[in-house]
Amino acid sequence: DNPKFIKSGDAAIIDLAPTKPMCVETFTEFPPLGR
Repeated sequence: DNPKFIKSGDAAIIDLAPTKPMCVETFTEFPPLGR
């Protein structure tokens, strides 16, 4: 299956592909971002 959209209450596994470079920190290095 490859739906074009999902509805509220649906579950899905997705791949996010950012259009611009992004910087992310690990949870162990910066726990407040894990909220």
